[in-house]
Amino acid sequence: MALRYISVTALVILLRLLFVNQAIQGDEIYYLAGAQHAQIEPLHPNNTEYAFLGKMVEMRGHPHPPFNAAYLGLLLWLFGDIREIPFHLAYIPFSLIAAWSCLALAGRWTTRPQVAAMLFVAMPAFVINGGSMEADFPLLAFWMMAIALFVGAVERRSHPRLLASAAAMFLAAMTGYQAALLLPVLGWFLWTRRETWKPAWGTLLAAPIAIILWQSFEKQADGGVPLTALFENFAKYGLQTMSNKLLNAIALTVHLGASVSSFTFGFVVSRFVFPLLAGLLLLAYAAWLVRGKDKEERFLAGWILLFFAACLVLFFAGSARYLLPTGAPVAILLSRLPFPRLLNFAVAVNLGISVALAFTNYQHWDGYRQLAQGLRAHMMDKRVWVNGEWGLRYYLEAEGALPMLEGQPVQPGDIVVSSQIYPTAFSTGGGIRVLHSEWPIRTYLPFQLIGVDTKSAYSTVSAGRLESFGLVFGKPIETI
Repeated sequence: MALRYISVTALVILLRLLFVNQAIQGDEIYYLAGAQHAQIEPLHPNNTEYAFLGKMVEMRGHPHPPFNAAYLGLLLWLFGDIREIPFHLAYIPFSLIAAWSCLALAGRWTTRPQVAAMLFVAMPAFVINGGSMEADFPLLAFWMMAIALFVGAVERRSHPRLLASAAAMFLAAMTGYQAALLLPVLGWFLWTRRETWKPAWGTLLAAPIAIILWQSFEKQADGGVPLTALFENFAKYGLQTMSNKLLNAIALTVHLGASVSSFTFGFVVSRFVFPLLAGLLLLAYAAWLVRGKDKEERFLAGWILLFFAACLVLFFAGSARYLLPTGAPVAILLSRLPFPRLLNFAVAVNLGISVALAFTNYQHWDGYRQLAQGLRAHMMDKRVWVNGEWGLRYYLEAEGALPMLEGQPVQPGDIVVSSQIYPTAFSTGGGIRVLHSEWPIRTYLPFQLIGVDTKSAYSTVSAGRLESFGLVFGKPIETI
């Protein structure tokens, strides 16, 4: 058993060290805004405003509660500045907790627990998004820990384990609202076992109670309710429209199908066989298992179906990282199939695919970092505006640039740096726009998670529908 944990730990640490100098990416800029405000209000890191898609919005309405921003705030206080390498090292424990919890669960429900854990670690979202400082991996860690401890507590009638599980549920709820889904998922676990232990049923309320307490705490502090602000932000940007929901459903089904086909047959199937069909087949298989007699398979299948159904309701962007909490039950179910050689092959092939995709992801965000360094000389005597988001805005703001807001007048001589993929606003005056220069961002590999010439919906459904990741040869990801 010790060897299993050593091998899984070594794999996780190796994967994280490969990309330890990952540039600031994705939504990290918003969490870092909360981390900076945490230096002023440590108990209220989200009690501030930040620029988002050309508008100033309340961070209180951020889709995630404050744990991740507070954790980054602690790191900022410790290191005195935002530093990629030590910050990423500080996030490795979350990946380890998730992997260890998967291994603990797999040890109960499959004869090949190490294979199950390796499949979980090798999935693209685990490898790619594990190099991020967004809330996904703290949430995954607490989610997996809560389930592993809860299952162990019920099997052994252990009150200390149950208390530890409740604590993990509380932390998960402070990291992501979707932690409330632990209630139906673990309720389904108790139901499949016809469990009557009352303390276990009571523990299911830990995450919802934590969310309610936090809403009350914020309201008493300054009169604002985070969920109210969140719904206002959704309305301001029209994010929860039916069209977005439909595209979100398609993209999430594609990601589910792509992950399963890459688990079992590798790159060729996951990329070229219609992944939407594969996702639908997995959901149909899970629905069939739910009606079976095997209580372990019924729970794992129910976990997948319940979480996936909730993602269709809660989310709007269709990102692959939303499905991270379904990776463990999928991997454990696959490890129970009577194809040991195929599963070992799947681990190796999937690791290769995931590392290649993570390398492409690394080069994309590093391109923003290099661009900001290249513009440093121009920014000494000119005003620079950022018409974009993500790491592009972070690195340019670090050099003194300002975010472009809607209606922002630009004076002659100002420089506007605009992203092809994610422009946020446009100037309404101040002269004629003249192209100063272009900066192509390229990758050595033909894989693309997001780009102007790909249909990949890996990061957001606005970039694609029917591919979890794309292939583009000889063209840049984007040109700034």
